Amino acid sequence: MITTLSLVVVGALGRPVVAASDVRLPPEAVKPTQGRYGSVPFRLTSAGVLHLGAGTLPEYHDLHLLSHMTGQLLAAVTKAYLHQTNIMGDDMDKLAPLITKVVFDGPVVAPVNCQELFSNLTRVTAYEHLDKLDTHQTQNMVRMFSINARLTSLDLSQFDTSQVKTTNSMFMAVTHMATIDVTSLNLDQDTDIHAMFWGMRALHALDLSHQTFPNVQQADLLVSQSGIQRVNLSHAAPKIRNGLKNMFVLTEGVSELTLGPHAQTGQALAISNAPTNNQFTGCWQAVGAGTVKNPLGKKYPNGELIGNDPVAGSKVETYVWEPVNRELPTVVPPTIVPPDPGPEPILPPRPEPVPVAQPVMVRYLDEAGQPLAKERRLRGNIGAPYRATPLAFTGYRLKRVTGQPVGTFGVVTRMVTFHYVQDRQTGGAGNAIAPLKSVVYAKRRVGLYAKPDFDRRQVKHWYGRQSRTKRPMFVVTGLARSKAGHLRYRVRDVNHHSRTAGMSGYLTTRSPWVTSVYYQQMMGSIRVLNPQGINVYRRRSLRGKRVHIRRGRLIKVSRIVSYHRAMRFELRQGGYVTANKKLVIR
Repeated sequence: MITTLSLVVVGALGRPVVAASDVRLPPEAVKPTQGRYGSVPFRLTSAGVLHLGAGTLPEYHDLHLLSHMTGQLLAAVTKAYLHQTNIMGDDMDKLAPLITKVVFDGPVVAPVNCQELFSNLTRVTAYEHLDKLDTHQTQNMVRMFSINARLTSLDLSQFDTSQVKTTNSMFMAVTHMATIDVTSLNLDQDTDIHAMFWGMRALHALDLSHQTFPNVQQADLLVSQSGIQRVNLSHAAPKIRNGLKNMFVLTEGVSELTLGPHAQTGQALAISNAPTNNQFTGCWQAVGAGTVKNPLGKKYPNGELIGNDPVAGSKVETYVWEPVNRELPTVVPPTIVPPDPGPEPILPPRPEPVPVAQPVMVRYLDEAGQPLAKERRLRGNIGAPYRATPLAFTGYRLKRVTGQPVGTFGVVTRMVTFHYVQDRQTGGAGNAIAPLKSVVYAKRRVGLYAKPDFDRRQVKHWYGRQSRTKRPMFVVTGLARSKAGHLRYRVRDVNHHSRTAGMSGYLTTRSPWVTSVYYQQMMGSIRVLNPQGINVYRRRSLRGKRVHIRRGRLIKVSRIVSYHRAMRFELRQGGYVTANKKLVIR
């Protein structure tokens, strides 16, 4: 069922604004899109994540759309997505639900006018690395995050707002956010906080105790139509009389309000009257020397008197709805000191705990910190010697070792890490094994065994010797050793059109029988082996087809590159082809 939440603000907001928190998604998948907004490159992934690179965002310009759907960044992405410069509000309506997250990948300089910069991103749930957004020169934040209906949190701790003069409707209709921390914002130059938190229905408490609002001239509708129940304005001190006028218009739920001395007199806050029911008397009451649950201060039958009391005190005061049933302080009974029981009995000493030997953990990592083989655990008695040995991996060479590869077992767990880097000149040692998650194929007749200790009675399937293009392939899921110490591959059959597809077991690691399906070293030229030919692609992920090359053609190669655990040849004339030995040959 599709539900629609409509929020409308008129008057000082300039024009009606409607937020649709739920919009029906189009049936097609998100199309990956790239573009540029100002000098900031952006890309939208198929998962709906919008990445922003380093650069400077442009100044605000009116979109002149006959639609409620505004938003500067949204408009830029919509134009790139549709490959057209002239768009309508309906186009933005359809694109907005496709964007679910905004990620800042590099430093981004915000413009002076950030009006509606991130507005109407109705499905965005998070802004990641927002600390990379530089707002030191920004003066206008009107509706900057408005109608981000699905946003649940926002890190504003690095926002520089020292030059900001208006935050009008900045967080308007952010309906799912339950908490917001604005204590780090500097709003000393802000003159207009109109409707700043309007329509934040999930928000129940608002701490503005760090704000003085010295230059505020317009504050009406600040928390209107929201779920806010508690507001703290303990340091509010506007220089202009009635600078906080009508701050609480259309606000029925605020039941606890803290005001500093400068906000208790001369401010027509327009606070609603307290309700009259079985819980509350219909009056507001200052807490005074009491508590929120048992206020003891002055009573106010009319909410409009709060903030406009000519005889208000000179201290910070909290006002609450006067409760019918008061919660009185708990009387703590006196503490009874038990009699002295005398000296404690002498117990026999506890035996010293027997120390337990801890294991030595051995890891094999590539330059990105990813495992080439699963972690090994060496065990032994305290004082017994151990030796961690490196492994030789296809396409890699050992660069360095951290930890002590030789030593004795102790009471503390030790870590030994062998660090490897890619070797594209030699392809690694001739007896090297394939790393974790890579693909191997069988060159001769091999058996897939149920256990690392090879026994013909445990053979799950025999793979006969095949021509090069038909050799069976397997993905390496781990390593194991037989009782005799022989190393085995733990694999999964990935021959998709075979009845054995998905079968798992153990293979030999001997390279004359099983080896990597990908070339690991650089060569000057290759020849197409696949009877159907191969494609040349623009990207190393083998996406973006450029041309097709028939079987038997000779191709010049400039270098070999990796893509995850697969290898690609980069051609001299540009583009990438597979380095799969079943498809090409040196």
